[in-house]
Amino acid sequence: MKNLKIKALVFCGVVMALSLAHADESQSFGTQAVLERTPTVIVCRSKRCQAAGKAMSKQFLYNTLSSLLKANQNKKVALCEANPYTHVCINDEITVGADVGSANIQIALPSLSLIDVKRMSSDLTSEFIADYDFQVEGTYPECQATVNKLSVADVNDIFMETTQFACHLTTNSTTTINASYNVDYIDFDYGIIGAKYTIGLDQTGKGGKTGYALLRFTVTEEVQNDCSCGCHGQHEQPAPVAEENKDGCPCAHQKQQ
Repeated sequence: MKNLKIKALVFCGVVMALSLAHADESQSFGTQAVLERTPTVIVCRSKRCQAAGKAMSKQFLYNTLSSLLKANQNKKVALCEANPYTHVCINDEITVGADVGSANIQIALPSLSLIDVKRMSSDLTSEFIADYDFQVEGTYPECQATVNKLSVADVNDIFMETTQFACHLTTNSTTTINASYNVDYIDFDYGIIGAKYTIGLDQTGKGGKTGYALLRFTVTEEVQNDCSCGCHGQHEQPAPVAEENKDGCPCAHQKQQ
């Protein structure tokens, strides 16, 4: 009887281990990871950076974010892999590895284009249609435009979600892609949103990635409102703001060479 109990325990342990291994695999290939809620969102505005709850109300935060999106309608928003602590790009784009059929490919995502922005103030949500500018080994695959939602449930609960869309990453293949962003940093002076992200691919393409990204918007006077240094309260000489805000550097002392 004792031996039977030991064998049963061993069998249960093996089954549990296999189940966990399978769960990890499904998360890596096509299933998005769950993003944890951000404890504190940092907002930079008019030379000051502080916790969002101390900087502005939920409604004011949503209004300013909505204005930033609307000001960038019909413009490109640059994307980059970034350091979550310094909020500086460490790569000029987001890259995701994927298996499409028998091929292993690298997908680059340097930007997205905002096509149409609609404000839904009743639930503090803005909806916008966007084109993701995917690149696969020097080619530009055909992808559907996608509907996205940016919601402000609380000053520390800002979430952007991309609905699933189809993309022809290779000839004769259709891959579905979805993405989510959990915002923890907003610099209105320089039009920068920092967020933890997760991207998942499914159907003929299998892959996925989690990381930290910066979304770099064009700054307008309406949104900017006295643009200057916006980095953790370090009031150094402000970096110049390019017409299209291409460098996305929050401060002169962080400007990349």
